[in-house]
Amino acid sequence: MSVEETYGIAVGGPDEGLAIARSLASNNRASLRWVSLWTARQLQSKFTAHFGSRLMSRSAETESMLCLPSPTIDDASYFIAHAGDDPVCIHWSPRLYVSDEGLDAPWISFVDGGGRKRDDARIYRFELAGNAVPLTTMGDRPSDPDLKFGPMAATGWELRLVAIRDHMPRDQFLHWIASATSVPPAIIREAPARRE
Repeated sequence: MSVEETYGIAVGGPDEGLAIARSLASNNRASLRWVSLWTARQLQSKFTAHFGSRLMSRSAETESMLCLPSPTIDDASYFIAHAGDDPVCIHWSPRLYVSDEGLDAPWISFVDGGGRKRDDARIYRFELAGNAVPLTTMGDRPSDPDLKFGPMAATGWELRLVAIRDHMPRDQFLHWIASATSVPPAIIREAPARRE
């Protein structure tokens, strides 16, 4: 029976996080889907001048969310450069919806005790977040008004990924993640899913 699992990798900052995320993206057929910033500062006009009609926004009480669908790495870096201490999340996934561009997530295989190769696990989405708990279990864009506004606050930077695994032993799966991200397996930890 397949189970959904969430794993986190603490990173030293946005540059390290982007490098790890890009490595995972290349091994997982993932594309950048959105980048978002939540702030009480007046940044909308500055971001609109830079991104034009591509920029989406949403407000709640004293905060605004600025969201850019289908960003480039340079776009994500612009958000990071202007985030300061505000929460920012950068989201990747393979193709999840029929309308998405890109490829489906590849199967991660292992050889079982009987010597059979089994396609068993997949990583469905992952997210790099600064000063925020990543919104990884949310496949939809955070501009959707039916979704809760914004992430929970956190300190530092973390990459969090959501996977489905069936029979593949956990340690083998963690070694695959470590290889795909070029990090030691010991720093990959189980993480709680986002609040509903």
